[in-house]
Amino acid sequence: MPKASYYWRNRKRLIDEAKKYKAKHKHTPHSIKLNRISHWRTRGLIADYNAIYEIYLQTKHCEYCGDEFKNDYDRCLDHCHVTGAPRAILCRGCNLKDPFKNEFL
Repeated sequence: MPKASYYWRNRKRLIDEAKKYKAKHKHTPHSIKLNRISHWRTRGLIADYNAIYEIYLQTKHCEYCGDEFKNDYDRCLDHCHVTGAPRAILCRGCNLKDPFKNEFL
């Protein structure tokens, strides 16, 4: 049986189950912090994670271009990939720029 037909026959039940799951598994500030720090560790950041996280939350503007962050997804913590040291908190656009990558080296 194709998956699409199963979905359409059980659409309401599946949507209700998804809503219940999301309501039960809400992200808390603590779980968001742990997730962010875990992400930094896997990317190779070496620092005092709690102190960096507090600075990360307090920073409201890109340290390179000065634009205000639109949301949490737009805010990035740049770090040296050789030493693992944090360099700046940037917007996503500045973090992806090639000229910027060599500026802090």
